Amino acid sequence: MKNQLFESFLEKMFQQHIRLSFNTFHALIKVVGPSFKQKNINMKENILVEAQVTMTFARLCIENSLQMCGEVYDIAKITTSIIVRKFCVAVRKHLKPLVIPKLTRNKIKEITTGFEHLHGIPYILGAMGGSHVPIIAPKVDPKSYYCWKVSTPH
Repeated sequence: MKNQLFESFLEKMFQQHIRLSFNTFHALIKVVGPSFKQKNINMKENILVEAQVTMTFARLCIENSLQMCGEVYDIAKITTSIIVRKFCVAVRKHLKPLVIPKLTRNKIKEITTGFEHLHGIPYILGAMGGSHVPIIAPKVDPKSYYCWKVSTPH
């Protein structure tokens, strides 16, 4: 019982700091891990793949400085920078094809037709939700382009 409580506490802390569940973290390690296992001539010693991925998430998700991320693992700032860039390249290489499939003309036509059928707007391939993209409001009806969720107008 004590061990289960400790493990659930660790997983909760891990999720709060890294913003991934253990399962997602380990699945990610399986996918990008091989890119990290090759010996890097710039690094004097091998750094565990798990540590490299955790360090990268601390940099990208929590926005810690490279210096701070490196200090936690006793790694130089430049090495931390190399690790973060290496992770981003690995994600682009291994995960992009899984998440963003290559679109054919037929698939594009299928998506745009489906979007038009559902929402009545032609030639739409996708939409963003829950994101705040800053824009310059047009002169005609600028209030329609104000984000009321973020703050109230002056």
